[in-house]
Amino acid sequence: MVRGEIERGIKGFKTVYKRDTTNFTALGMLIRLLRLDGKLDVVKKMLEQVIEKLGGTEEPGLCYCRGLYLFYRKNPGGAL
Repeated sequence: MVRGEIERGIKGFKTVYKRDTTNFTALGMLIRLLRLDGKLDVVKKMLEQVIEKLGGTEEPGLCYCRGLYLFYRKNPGGAL
């Protein structure tokens, strides 16, 4: 991917995510793009906000995004 495409993708998915913080499709893609851009540390705060909004439920989309984040953080046991 070209650097400009990653930045445009991040901007686009952040826009979608800000409209609806429970849009797990957008959050998953945002996690992937932020990893490519080297800004994975931002994701932890985003996940905490979603958990707070949902009240700590085990929503499948949230579990996927949390697992994806933990996998990229080199914690495959936690991701499972």
